[in-house]
Amino acid sequence: MTAILWILSVDFSFRKTSLQNDAPLLPRTNIISSIRFLLVLLLVTNLSLASSFNEQTPEVQNIFKQVLCTTCAGQSIAESDTNIARFLRKTIIDMLNEGKSTNQIKSYLVKNYGEQILTSPPINPYTYFLWASPFILLIMMIYLSCKKK
Repeated sequence: MTAILWILSVDFSFRKTSLQNDAPLLPRTNIISSIRFLLVLLLVTNLSLASSFNEQTPEVQNIFKQVLCTTCAGQSIAESDTNIARFLRKTIIDMLNEGKSTNQIKSYLVKNYGEQILTSPPINPYTYFLWASPFILLIMMIYLSCKKK
């Protein structure tokens, strides 16, 4: 914290003479002022980038796990390292930084790539059988095993 305060207290005037007398400043002093200026610039840049989304943010990772890679067999874009997965990850991060919600991002992806891009398809009349099939198979297996006995 004290280092940040020290950097922020820098005089960035790049004056050619000292304040006490009109003696010229040593070149080293100008270099130190330049270094301090660059440090403050880096600090401000990093603080502005810290507020944006990146791939390590839990919200972003959650979305990545819900989106399938279009060229990989059953792999989410969080696990894949293909070009399309990198492109989709960048697209999602850009949309989040623009202020889009998770549902808006999913709608965009479904509109452009179809419902097969999502790891869990939405429940609608077209997918009722898909969602019900595990339960139907379980009931059939129980029925057949009881019938044999």
